[in-house]
Amino acid sequence: MKLFEIPIYYRTRADSLEEKYWRVYDYNEVIGWVALYPRPQAIRAEHWTTLQRPSKVLIRKQFDPKGKLFQIRVRGLSDNQIYERLINAFEDTKKYSYLSKYHFDLEAFKTTGKFVNWRNVLETAKSA
Repeated sequence: MKLFEIPIYYRTRADSLEEKYWRVYDYNEVIGWVALYPRPQAIRAEHWTTLQRPSKVLIRKQFDPKGKLFQIRVRGLSDNQIYERLINAFEDTKKYSYLSKYHFDLEAFKTTGKFVNWRNVLETAKSA
């Protein structure tokens, strides 16, 4: 069961809009995905990126699973603490991983993630 999917873009929306020939940003600029999965007492982020080298002319994309991006332990944490840990994990990944030159679109996650009852979601996923 996936909890969230977060797109990884080649560049930011603002950078894309500055171009003379603007294309549909949400689909043309995506070069990967991060999916959040529930694990016993943890949330794991796995990612996929394009097989081809990212560029502004990348049209037909094939995605290759790359495995674990990060995993956070949630034992004894409140819903708000889990959300904050996830945000911090994305920020650390943005700073220190090979994906640092790309843009994680966390807009939808930040808008809805703070309202998620993370403890209940993890318990439900464990029993499913």
